[in-house]
Amino acid sequence: MCVTLADYLDQMVEVNGWRDHHQVESPLKLYPGNQGPAIALYWISGLCRAIRDHLETAPPIFAHCTRVISKADEKLARDAYWFVVVNESTMDETEQVQRMELAAELNPWVAEPHVMLAELHFRSGAYAKAAKHAARALELFYTLATAWDKRLKFNAWVAFTRLLLLRSRRKARGMSSMPARDDLPNTSNGLALVSISELVESM
Repeated sequence: MCVTLADYLDQMVEVNGWRDHHQVESPLKLYPGNQGPAIALYWISGLCRAIRDHLETAPPIFAHCTRVISKADEKLARDAYWFVVVNESTMDETEQVQRMELAAELNPWVAEPHVMLAELHFRSGAYAKAAKHAARALELFYTLATAWDKRLKFNAWVAFTRLLLLRSRRKARGMSSMPARDDLPNTSNGLALVSISELVESM
């Protein structure tokens, strides 16, 4: 059952090839769609709670299978998140933050709204807030062990967020966002070269 749940979590996109095309005689949706997150955590969390007492070790998802998200909250959270993804260029940052905060509040089990909040706070110079959201995002990524927003692979989301956390913490301490090499000339674009060894040590 846990393997089945993991399989569904890995395929949680709004337009799914096997479900919406290969198992349908006359498909009504264009594949692959926009890769938006599907609405499925409500029943996955419910199933986790139902089987919890039958497992030797409950997986850490949904507070070790003790909590359930409602379908209504899941949809509101997904829609708030996706609205920003689609309309970012026409929105001011305040509204983007508000919608992402709503998404994170209504669906506390997914990491990506926290990644977006970390980016927005980093951009506005609120580096401590950015670091807090990036750290929370990593906790959620490692717990769910898959991406909710399938536009990026899981390892790409984690890699981006780890670097964002590092940069946020450095900026919060008054340092440059990356460990630059002062002993080498800048690039042709005027950018400082980064010390890879120091970067790895910092992470």
